[in-house]
Amino acid sequence: LARATLAGSVGREDVPAASHAIFLAEARPDVELTLSCDALAPGRTRVEVRERESLVAEVQLRFGPGGGERSYQCIAPEPGLPAPEALPSEAETAAREGWSQFAVGPIESRRITPYVPVKDDEPAVFLGWLRPRAPLGDDARLQAAVLVFLAEYRSHRAVERRLGAAQCMRG
Repeated sequence: LARATLAGSVGREDVPAASHAIFLAEARPDVELTLSCDALAPGRTRVEVRERESLVAEVQLRFGPGGGERSYQCIAPEPGLPAPEALPSEAETAAREGWSQFAVGPIESRRITPYVPVKDDEPAVFLGWLRPRAPLGDDARLQAAVLVFLAEYRSHRAVERRLGAAQCMRG
């Protein structure tokens, strides 16, 4: 999704205000994908993601001003959350839990919510701190692509808290 956001932003001065993606097949990390962009209307671009001839995903981007006032899906976390530096690093957590080969990546992640299953009547929330390991610079299009990436990064953690990691791995 981040690469589709970057591809759809080529040649534009503005950044996406909204994106919508539909996946029709698995986008495997070991397979080369082709992205092609089409202008749908002024301020709207479609990005098709293909594996050879098969359509894997379609991403539609809307450029221009946002919707005005900010809105949120839920109440923001309570004040008083621990600072990122007060929490174990992802590498430390990975070494302790035995998944250290997966700990190094472009994003530093530190858990706030305990990684334990929840009961049926409890919300399956997962909170954590995220930040890129390297500075992004001033490119607004790259910053937008990173936000799209982070919107899904670690999103499975709340689902795992509800279903359990073993159930999620069965896919």
